[in-house]
Amino acid sequence: MGRAEIEAALRETTGFVAGIEEAQRRLDLDIPHEITDWPCPDILWQGLFAVVADRLKKRSWEIWLGTLVAMGATAHKHLHWHYHRPLYGMVYGLLISPTGHGKGICADVCQALLPEGYTVRDSVQSGPALFPILAKIDTDVKGVPPTITPRPAVLIIEEWTTLLKSSKIEFSNLQETLNNLWHRSRAWNISRSDTERGGGDREIADVTLSICATTTNSLLREQVTPSMMRSGFLNRYLVVPGSHAQWSFYDPDMAGVDAAIVKGLLDHLALRTCGGGRNVWHAYTPEARERLVQWGEPLFGPLMQRTTLEAESLKRLHTYVHIVALLYSWSDQCSTVSLSHVEAAIAAIAISKAFVEQLIGEPDVEIPKFKQYEMNLEEKVLAKIRSEPGITARKVCDDLRRNAPRPDILRVIALLISTQVVREERQGKTKALYVNE
Repeated sequence: MGRAEIEAALRETTGFVAGIEEAQRRLDLDIPHEITDWPCPDILWQGLFAVVADRLKKRSWEIWLGTLVAMGATAHKHLHWHYHRPLYGMVYGLLISPTGHGKGICADVCQALLPEGYTVRDSVQSGPALFPILAKIDTDVKGVPPTITPRPAVLIIEEWTTLLKSSKIEFSNLQETLNNLWHRSRAWNISRSDTERGGGDREIADVTLSICATTTNSLLREQVTPSMMRSGFLNRYLVVPGSHAQWSFYDPDMAGVDAAIVKGLLDHLALRTCGGGRNVWHAYTPEARERLVQWGEPLFGPLMQRTTLEAESLKRLHTYVHIVALLYSWSDQCSTVSLSHVEAAIAAIAISKAFVEQLIGEPDVEIPKFKQYEMNLEEKVLAKIRSEPGITARKVCDDLRRNAPRPDILRVIALLISTQVVREERQGKTKALYVNE
């Protein structure tokens, strides 16, 4: 990141004078332009966020994200606005922090805040495996179709890359399923031919899924491929930095923190509804709307036109700025989104954007040779299909035979199709390949 980008991102956060001074010091001393510490702006700690932090005696991104995801999971579709498509409360949250810096408290806080009986799981290995998580299925009576009762659910995953590893198993559709479930308004179904006599067609009318996950920088860069970014798998997550403060062996205050102390703080909100499917721009007070437009128009307009990997990883932040602001207002039981709620959302999204840009754009991270080979081949295959729309897989293999063996090329094509970066269309006896731009 350059000087202007660092300063702009930090200026957007209220009460971030110390951060600006630190960035300026590094620039003046000709220190590399990476920010290694990402403190939480004071504006984030308002309303129930402040109550949670005060009980835990800690203000950090771990506490903030755990609280936000729990709020989103509690609000789920009770919070319903319209922003191009239906917009709900659910959040896919991802915190990235070095090993041993206490990122586990994020998961603990999220689980502790959830209402009693909320469906919580910590792993899933396939798309169909999500079905019994998202619905209660009663099949007690033989010969009678099962009763399928939708239920809101959250995945709380302390190592997010386990999802990615499961999704890379042959024929897995986990990535695509998670993509499709993000703020889904339509019914979701699976169809399998190997289940009971009546066929395997099962449908959940009202799917509701949230995710609270953590990982490390190195594991993310090791597991996330360019095709995942282009397919929207990463940009469905609100990605925030974790704590980078120096860890102390003797820290009796933090060692005694028990997330259970916040249990019940969201219970009074469990049935609160808001929005009714109205246009999201009607949710704001005039001054809050003016501030959000003034900040967002010059930021998101150009971003949505870019096609770099950084841009592809950020293209849902314009949606998350609404979700975050709405959750602040919803949790405060306000009828409209106020300026202070918008300032908190802007602060969070500005930091997320700067963090992801630095994360994806880091040039000095050593990438394993096998990973570099895979990434390079993926780029070559994608470039070939883009330059010759309708090309067949056989011709791609023939044209790139000097770059990689045929099985490797076919595997990359299959991956691009499975992540919806490339589509396959039948034309007579052949199948043509096209890039989904």
